[in-house]
Amino acid sequence: MKKDEIIELLKEQIKGLRDDNNRLLDQIDALIKEVSSLKEALLQKGESLSKQQRLTKGLAKLVSNTSEQQQAPQS
Repeated sequence: MKKDEIIELLKEQIKGLRDDNNRLLDQIDALIKEVSSLKEALLQKGESLSKQQRLTKGLAKLVSNTSEQQQAPQS
């Protein structure tokens, strides 16, 4: 192989590697966005779960507190 052929081959390899690198960078960006979206969904779900747990705890206190219980009407 001549020097010019080697240089041309190396240039082609560099171009291919740059293309691969750019494709991988785009894939990384897409994955970062997806992870951010999933993280936000988990945070919202956690907030909803916490709210449900607080409501359940409050209702349990009301049910267990005899002063809060209503008696059925006497006929």
